[in-house]
Amino acid sequence: MRPSRVRVTAFGRLHLGLVNLSASGGRINGGAGIMIRSSTLQATLEWTGRTEGTSDTFASEVRFISERLGLPNNVQATVVSGRLMKWHYGMGYHTQLRLALATGLALLHNVRVDPSSLA
Repeated sequence: MRPSRVRVTAFGRLHLGLVNLSASGGRINGGAGIMIRSSTLQATLEWTGRTEGTSDTFASEVRFISERLGLPNNVQATVVSGRLMKWHYGMGYHTQLRLALATGLALLHNVRVDPSSLA
């Protein structure tokens, strides 16, 4: 049985990029991510029965992700940010938003998607 509503919580994160710029050969890239538990984003998705989302920003994100996953666009999304999780604060808001919405859409449609595939 499919759920009629799901809530997904995502945490902010910092990504540290490491680049070796030595003259000893090719460039070597690497990095690490750090989760910030006090910075959260919560996405709630529920069936609407219509093929439209909610606010313009989240409707377009839901449409984009639904198309990528091959799912119908008939859910409404509400997103609430914690005090540190905002656009352009360097906490990965847009990435976490898309991952939370993709996870929620997969759960609502009862579709199993590998987390690394969602990323």
